[in-house]
Amino acid sequence: MEQQEQQQGKTRLMEDETEVTNFETTPVTNSWFSRSWSLYAISLVTSLCFLAALVGLLAAFDKKTVDDKQQFTLNTAIAVLSAATKATLLYSISDAIGQWNWIVFSGPRRRRLLDFDRIASASRGPLGSLILLVDKNVKRISIVRMGALLTLLSVAMDPFAQQLLKYRQVPRYREDLDGEGASVSRAMKYSRGSKYVLRETDSDGGALVDAEADLTMQSAIMYGIAEPLESVLQQTKFRCPNGECPFKGDFATLAVCSSCMNLTDQLLIKKVDPDKQLNISLSHSKGARSVVTRRGDPIVQYSLPNDQYLDNSIAMTMKGTANPAEVITQDRLDWQQKAKTLIWSQSIIRHRTDPVQLLPDQESNQVEAIECALYYCVKQITTANVTSGRYFEESIEDTPFVRDPESWTFDLDGDNLQGLSNLTAAQNDSIAFHPRLSRFPRTDLSLRLNLDNHHNVYNINQVAVDGISAFMQRTFSTCVSPLTNCSDSAAGMGSKDFEAAAVSLSDNWKPINGYYDLRSNWFSPSIARVFWETDDLKQKWASIAQGLTNVIRRGADNLTDAFEYGADNPVFGGINEVRSVEYLEPVYHIDWWWIILHCALELVGILFIVLTALRSTSWSWKLGWWGARLSGGGGAAQGEVLMSRRKEPLPLWGTKWLRFWPTARRLRVFWMVLRQCRRWRLEGGLRR
Repeated sequence: MEQQEQQQGKTRLMEDETEVTNFETTPVTNSWFSRSWSLYAISLVTSLCFLAALVGLLAAFDKKTVDDKQQFTLNTAIAVLSAATKATLLYSISDAIGQWNWIVFSGPRRRRLLDFDRIASASRGPLGSLILLVDKNVKRISIVRMGALLTLLSVAMDPFAQQLLKYRQVPRYREDLDGEGASVSRAMKYSRGSKYVLRETDSDGGALVDAEADLTMQSAIMYGIAEPLESVLQQTKFRCPNGECPFKGDFATLAVCSSCMNLTDQLLIKKVDPDKQLNISLSHSKGARSVVTRRGDPIVQYSLPNDQYLDNSIAMTMKGTANPAEVITQDRLDWQQKAKTLIWSQSIIRHRTDPVQLLPDQESNQVEAIECALYYCVKQITTANVTSGRYFEESIEDTPFVRDPESWTFDLDGDNLQGLSNLTAAQNDSIAFHPRLSRFPRTDLSLRLNLDNHHNVYNINQVAVDGISAFMQRTFSTCVSPLTNCSDSAAGMGSKDFEAAAVSLSDNWKPINGYYDLRSNWFSPSIARVFWETDDLKQKWASIAQGLTNVIRRGADNLTDAFEYGADNPVFGGINEVRSVEYLEPVYHIDWWWIILHCALELVGILFIVLTALRSTSWSWKLGWWGARLSGGGGAAQGEVLMSRRKEPLPLWGTKWLRFWPTARRLRVFWMVLRQCRRWRLEGGLRR
């Protein structure tokens, strides 16, 4: 019975072989660019188009404002394009992986049937691809593993696409046009102050005038002397209804700048005769008395190049001037432009310890010297904001702005100018107040970025310049007797001789016009004690400069009104304001690094398809198992698959040829495949 069944199996096997032999072996042609491979190319091109559309969409919306009113969000569009890119790419990759079943099993090398299943599974999705990658028993299919790796990595395409789009809060600025919101002051021109004639005489120059700074300017200077810089900064004119207002930085304003230089290394230390000891007479309620009465041994004296000196009997001496030629550090490279708008320069020599503890001839290493100056400038406000109701700003001096050489000229006709012909160049250019010279009208003092540009100009009116200068002279200097004959000095300012007139009133008070005596706790002028007690003089002068700047910005001319009513009649109360307030706006931010995966998979996918096409010796069988089953079975008993096929390639399921086949013919093909499989199973039983 068993022999009869085996004989029947052999008979059926011979019948199958006879039918299979009807397939004729034809020469293999390398026609990968035929219609079948064109579908791969179309799929790849479509995938590249979707990727290009994704990149273009991201580039178009990068740094753009987020529109919450959109019904179709950008994130949705990214997801759709990424999914389309992935689907069209995987269509080609999966079919190419399946093609490798035909390539592998049509070769002469013996293969396990399990290898066929591994490759077919890899063509169906990431799980099969992962199994193929970890199965080390599948030999010599490195290109197939490349396709499996591409399929596995494609899982990350959608998550990576979601990482492309991020949202950032970017500072933007909007203008408060109604003027009722947030604002911070700035100044283009300042004209406040007053000047009046003390005595009028003939027209040859005998008149005396006096000038006063605006009351707010006087109080701001004194506040800057008394308070630290942080407190002075809060006096800046600003408006912020909600207490949190980041203003747009990088705006310029007319201001006053400060500059300090340490002169300790320039101190000349020497011992002098007691007769040359500093002897200052003080006038107070108890009458005049001499602070220094010691005589005898030589004393140690500290002096500067401007003839200012200090000995062990006095705690501090000062010398202030509005004359740029009297400034010790005038040789600095940056001083030439600053000197042209100099308001005041003050040099200070002081003991940092109690000089009473020192012997007259004992040198001290606790003596320091410094020189600070105030001058008109243009400041660039780099940062300005209000936080918790407190104002903060950072600024730098805009050094390209310099004094216009055509500004600050005498505004007189030819006849009146004849009396000024004897003025020196220093007197002609000086902006210091003088009781006689300041009575002549001048044009505005102008600071200009470009001498050819008549629009970006910052001006200070003569009344304001004279008033500030006069207040600085009276506040930061005094006539010290018996060093100077104060009565003769004051009377000399009324002289008709222009050549004898000093650049400023304080220049007649030499060599010292301020001091502080720690032993008697007596000082003059009144601000001297502040300079003695201050540890950081540079910071103190910065506070004074900030106080001056605050008032200039607060009381700036309303330029629109000034131009309407004439430059000689400015309307006060109009403050130039910066109303551009910063707010945080959500914008799209594209993190382009995450698109590298999409680009890499596209490039490697194209390479994989090309390698697959080059290795294929026939037309594409797509998933390849039809080709493996229908390629012949003559060598199946020896574990081989023959490389024979029909002259006309079998149509593929779903192609345009297969759609017109009769149903009976489809069943016939299916039945033929089943018979072939049964034949292989019988052959296996015979071998056993």
